[in-house]
Amino acid sequence: IQLDPDSIVGLAREAVGLLPSAANRVTVQVNPEDADRLRELLPEASDEEARWQVISDPAIVMGGCRVICGQSTVDATIEARMQQLATSLSGDERL
Repeated sequence: IQLDPDSIVGLAREAVGLLPSAANRVTVQVNPEDADRLRELLPEASDEEARWQVISDPAIVMGGCRVICGQSTVDATIEARMQQLATSLSGDERL
């Protein structure tokens, strides 16, 4: 599977959008290769996005991210999204 290297920005934006509206001090954890690309693109983004703290985490598969702000976490890793898809397709909330 080949990924659009810029898609990590859209995914991070989507995940941050799920945080409470008063969220600040946003930390975005991504694969080291995605981290380089995200850091490269963020200075061109909005002021709010440019303040995101980007953390490299080799345990996160490329194309996924985890967003943390205070007590809130949005898990948008590949594994979490696949689990959500499996749950949705099976109709079984226990998966």
